[in-house]
Amino acid sequence: MSSELFSLMHGALVVEILRDTRGDPEQTNKALDQIGFNMGVKLADDFLAKIPKASKCSDIAQTAELIAKQALKSYLDTPATVSFQSATVFTLELESNPLINGFVEIPPEFSGLKYSTIAAGAIRGALNAVNLDVETEVIADTPDPTVIKCTFKNIIHEILPPSED
Repeated sequence: MSSELFSLMHGALVVEILRDTRGDPEQTNKALDQIGFNMGVKLADDFLAKIPKASKCSDIAQTAELIAKQALKSYLDTPATVSFQSATVFTLELESNPLINGFVEIPPEFSGLKYSTIAAGAIRGALNAVNLDVETEVIADTPDPTVIKCTFKNIIHEILPPSED
């Protein structure tokens, strides 16, 4: 799919959600985050099938580098630069953003809209699928370079029901 078509499809989705939320940027951000989360859960399986060594990350730093250099490159066709604020907080600065692709201008009345929230939600969903609980937030977006902040919260431990044997 061409990057222009991808950008236009994302724009149409954002406009439709804005209409559904009666122009409320915060509700639109929540909807985009949830859509992204659902996509990320599905993409995690696909990514792990394509890149088996991805399942061998032993810490947050390796996970962040994998997201920045391989996952974003695979699915958005752009790598990112990782910056660590602490052992549990890092940011991803996208080198380019195909969701925006130079076409997007946010009107002043929608200044609270985080246009790339779907990408942050996808990262959160993918990490959730591999039992990592993280918070993600778009801290810079159009017209600036897109920056996504990721905060590791904890490892999700699955509790299996007792066996009936």
